[in-house]
Amino acid sequence: MGRRVLLPIALTLTVVACSSTGTATTTSTMATTVATTPTTTTTTTTTTTTTTTTTTTTTTTTIPPVGYSSVNGLPVYDQELFDRRVLMVKIDNAVPAQPQSGIQLADAMVELLVVHGTTRFIAMFHYSDAEYLGPIRSLRPADLQIAAAVNGTMVNTGAQPWVTGMAIERDIPRVTFYPSIMYRIPERSLPNNVYGSTFDFREFADDRGFPDEAPTPWLPFGDPPLPQHPAQNVTLTWGQGVNDVEWRYNSDTRTYERWVRDDYQEWLDEEGERGRIDAEVLIVISGRFYIAHAPVNASGSRTPVPAIDTVGSGRVWVFAKGGGWEGTWERDSEREPFRFFDVLGNAATVPPGRLWVSLLPSELVEFE
Repeated sequence: MGRRVLLPIALTLTVVACSSTGTATTTSTMATTVATTPTTTTTTTTTTTTTTTTTTTTTTTTIPPVGYSSVNGLPVYDQELFDRRVLMVKIDNAVPAQPQSGIQLADAMVELLVVHGTTRFIAMFHYSDAEYLGPIRSLRPADLQIAAAVNGTMVNTGAQPWVTGMAIERDIPRVTFYPSIMYRIPERSLPNNVYGSTFDFREFADDRGFPDEAPTPWLPFGDPPLPQHPAQNVTLTWGQGVNDVEWRYNSDTRTYERWVRDDYQEWLDEEGERGRIDAEVLIVISGRFYIAHAPVNASGSRTPVPAIDTVGSGRVWVFAKGGGWEGTWERDSEREPFRFFDVLGNAATVPPGRLWVSLLPSELVEFE
């Protein structure tokens, strides 16, 4: 309610009197107070709030690869890594040599029979490296056919003189045991205790002027042929009395995990961490088994050794993502890449990925 305001108003009353003797005029002033109530006006202000939405746009830039590795068909994004040599490190697989170290970092693995009941690996490092790698073992004749195919540099602890002579004849560079680049660990016994680093092996090869060129193609990469057969489990028999190797597909990781003697086989790093040996793509090449002998005029040790011949032709199986196909392989010389064909005789390819290539001395391959 508004306040009451009193405003004074002057009221003038004039009285006129008439007489015979004169005229008298009397003026009286009276103050009158009037109450006035003012009007109060209420103004309502409406405020409008404007909300501004800011949209953030994220731009994803895809960097194209500089090329695709000839070792496993996967993209490589560094030109220097793409252009450099592939190291092929011979790794022991005897029971006292397990678990191995560094092989989980390899771009591809090759497995082959060396003595009755025992296989060894070749860990291939093109654009990848391993600081702690081993146990490293000796060179064998079958290694040279794969090294020639990819223009690789072999890394091993040594070899019989006649096997070394075969490498020299093929002009295959070799990094062998030197205390400056290889060492023995005390946790294991001879001969399963030689370890090293691919960084040191590369420096050794550079110091000696070995060729440092990108590997040459050795496998046909591309989309696999269709249809494929289910292949959740793949079993390889390496020979009579030899423990079968089973590869079980893990749909979560999309890899095949290696099992031997009903237990999965592991790798072990320098810090003690363990993991399962696995691969994204399995390739089984059945080759001609033979016993390699030293030349009659060879000096030094002349012990015959088992070997697999991968020049000529034979059967092949390829497995990836829980499926597989079988066919045949051909090549006419050690320097040529493998050619694959499906059961109808059409040229076939293998999917890129981390490879495990088994040079099997038989055709005993089962999958389901």
